[in-house]
Amino acid sequence: MGCRTLCLSLLLLVAGSYAQQCTLITPSLLRVETEETIVVDAQGHNSAFEANILIQDFPQKKLSLASAKVSLNNNNGFLGSGTVKIPSDQLPKETRNNQFVYVIVSSGSCTLEKVVLLQYSSGYIFIQTDKTIYTPGSKVMYRVFSVNYKMNPITKPMVVEFVNPDGIIVMREAFGRDSKSGILSKTYDLPKLVSVGIWTISAKYEDTPQQNYTTNFEVKEYVLPTIEVILKPENSFYYTSSETFSVNIEAHYLFGRPVEGHAFVLFGVQKDGTRTGIPESLARVQISEGKGRAELKGVHLRKYLNAVEMLNYKLYMTVSVATATGTDMVEAQLEEIYIVSSPYRILFSKSPQYFKPGLSYDLTVLVTNPDGSPANRIPVVVRPGNFRGETQADGTARLTQNTIEGTAAMNISVKTDKEGVQPRHQATATMSAKAYSPAYLFNNYLHISVPGSELKLGDTLTVNFYIKTDSTDVAEQIQHFTYLVTRHTTL
Repeated sequence: MGCRTLCLSLLLLVAGSYAQQCTLITPSLLRVETEETIVVDAQGHNSAFEANILIQDFPQKKLSLASAKVSLNNNNGFLGSGTVKIPSDQLPKETRNNQFVYVIVSSGSCTLEKVVLLQYSSGYIFIQTDKTIYTPGSKVMYRVFSVNYKMNPITKPMVVEFVNPDGIIVMREAFGRDSKSGILSKTYDLPKLVSVGIWTISAKYEDTPQQNYTTNFEVKEYVLPTIEVILKPENSFYYTSSETFSVNIEAHYLFGRPVEGHAFVLFGVQKDGTRTGIPESLARVQISEGKGRAELKGVHLRKYLNAVEMLNYKLYMTVSVATATGTDMVEAQLEEIYIVSSPYRILFSKSPQYFKPGLSYDLTVLVTNPDGSPANRIPVVVRPGNFRGETQADGTARLTQNTIEGTAAMNISVKTDKEGVQPRHQATATMSAKAYSPAYLFNNYLHISVPGSELKLGDTLTVNFYIKTDSTDVAEQIQHFTYLVTRHTTL
């Protein structure tokens, strides 16, 4: 699990002279049929007490949906937590869209109230089919997985529907709590006279029908080909400055013998679903012993698009392979060939936009491949400072930079340094981080640092807190930190 999936929430800094107070900490949203943790922080109190947690409907406060009791004392540092679970059968069915609820804490020492979003969906449904293409009259084997937000199996009544390409529901079946594993395995027999095209399987929980999960499969009349054609590009992308783009063509009969014949090849570009062929790329390629080679010349592509315009397009390729006797012909396509100036892209989406002058700045960069997938083990260099790092499996690299007091902004440049990639093809990106300005012009800063960028099960998470202040009195007043570790919306 990457550290990026864990959030450290600083809740309260307590000074010795501050008045006694309580803080209510909840997830950003509550889900029905899901155990949620509610935290009550009562730092500064000296006497033990108990607090009652009550969940009520918003705004009427007519329904008591869930409750818990929390003990706060010296043993737990006056930081207590309770678990609540809101049952779906207590909620009005006419209000199945997302609602709000009150989270109320009451005790003799403090009373707290907070309005929190309530989500009716209590899990996920995954649908699998044994194939992606079926013929009329064949059997569709499918499985439905039902899990909660912790990815544990759950058994809830659900409804499964089959929808044909015309949008008509041709099968609807309700299933109860039959499987303890949360896996439902079923079959559906397609009629011999059936609509061809894209079909949809949808599944939804019976108590939350507005949350729909779907998957698709295709039904078509299928004629088994006698030849298989495989297209193997030498690169998965095309540089805007490349002179050629080569694709190896392999063709053989299904019984294994290589094909002798020829292939007609056409390259083109596509954007937003619209294809445009490149006439100059049309070529007849000899297929000998089942192999051939096709090339797109860069000069032909640059005749229609300049280097900047190319970046908005993708290449595609169509191939028609015919045997020497002319008895068989098979078509094949190669799509989604990205046109790039660099094989990588650098993003700062996970980097803070502000830094605290005089304290370290944790920079997280995301490096992706042309198709948007994470780029693993890619060296990166950060300037200023020439700090070096390497991306993890999720494509992120975490680096720490020192900042200078009095700096209003900091310009940061990141460049990949992958061996074997020419300097002009290395990816670069820049960003500007602004100095954080504390409230009331007090130079009081707190920086939370989590060393490393990736954790594994069993590892220890180290959290560092750094304080910077111009006032000795303020520094002496800070006696402790209260923080929580959250994952997504769960405490």
